[in-house]
Amino acid sequence: MSTSMVALGLAIAAATACAQTTSVSAAAPDTAACAASLTPWLQYIASELRKLHVELLDERREMLQAKMKEIAGELQTIQNQQHEIQDEQQSRTQQVSEMEGQLTQASLTKEQREELEATKTDLLASSPAIFGSVQVVLAQREARARERLALHEQRVQLLERQARELASGTN
Repeated sequence: MSTSMVALGLAIAAATACAQTTSVSAAAPDTAACAASLTPWLQYIASELRKLHVELLDERREMLQAKMKEIAGELQTIQNQQHEIQDEQQSRTQQVSEMEGQLTQASLTKEQREELEATKTDLLASSPAIFGSVQVVLAQREARARERLALHEQRVQLLERQARELASGTN
């Protein structure tokens, strides 16, 4: 908005200067001469505005790319957490398997057997609830992060296309 105001101001200043020079040399301003002297100014202003617009698009692209890096880091953290959960699940499965092996030993006392059974039951009962809910939350976070990443990628592509069009002068 302020750029267009600057451009308008420059155009008005150029038109005023043109009108003043022609009015000094003649009683009526020569509009053809004015237009001829304004054309290079207007072309220059248009060129500068186009360059400024390209710079702004580049800055927006850079900001989006920085956000994309942040999201990529967030995705990496989520994936690490998912791997930790999988490792913990495997560890619990291994613990249950070991407990089942210990329960087959005839040398266990009744108290030891009951304690192993209780621990095994606790592990089996709590594992699906704990890991299931954590996995759902992580999957939701991952999906949202991937959506944001895809949206930012689309925006970057749009900004790059707009900058190319402006730089080539087609828009």
